[in-house]
Amino acid sequence: MALDLNVIGVLVWGVAKWFIIGALILVVLGLVIWGLIFYSQRKKYFLKVIVKLPRAGGTIFSEIAKGHYDVAAGIVDIKRKKCKPVAMKPFDVRRFLQGENVLEVLMLSPTDFIPIDPKNYMKVTEEYTDNEGNKQTQKYSVFDIVTDNLKRKTWKNYTERIAKSRFTLAGFLDQHWRAIELGILVFIIFIGFSVLWMRMPKLCG
Repeated sequence: MALDLNVIGVLVWGVAKWFIIGALILVVLGLVIWGLIFYSQRKKYFLKVIVKLPRAGGTIFSEIAKGHYDVAAGIVDIKRKKCKPVAMKPFDVRRFLQGENVLEVLMLSPTDFIPIDPKNYMKVTEEYTDNEGNKQTQKYSVFDIVTDNLKRKTWKNYTERIAKSRFTLAGFLDQHWRAIELGILVFIIFIGFSVLWMRMPKLCG
């Protein structure tokens, strides 16, 4: 039986055409899903975080970051620019909020933050005599810090393990596996109907 090259070409092009269409649909769906995830991630970081950065000589610099409050876990995640999110030790967020969504924290290390209570700020006036014998005054702004380094180290190790399941691909797959399974099933059904549709003229003939 001789092979009709025209028929083979039509069949190959039909399969390739539906494969290309399916691939384009998957790309579009992937972009839409990625956009929704990106938007939802940005929307989750609704806290405006003022990060205090202690430096040598007693100076403190400020930096603006974003924060996300995980109600279920009771954890605030700090997201600095070009840095991975860092989970803080659980605390009463309402006590430390300034206004509706402003939180002030002190950075002990790049992976350890503690909240600052705005009520703990105090103004201290220092009086001293300079080299010429004149009395001088200087005002300082100070605040109380209460921390437990041993407990914080244990908490840091724990949050590092938890973060792997909250902000990584493995965590995403764990949270959205049902939607992924449904998408794969829909794609398989789509391919099956495409093949059946291409074979219908031959079956009907």
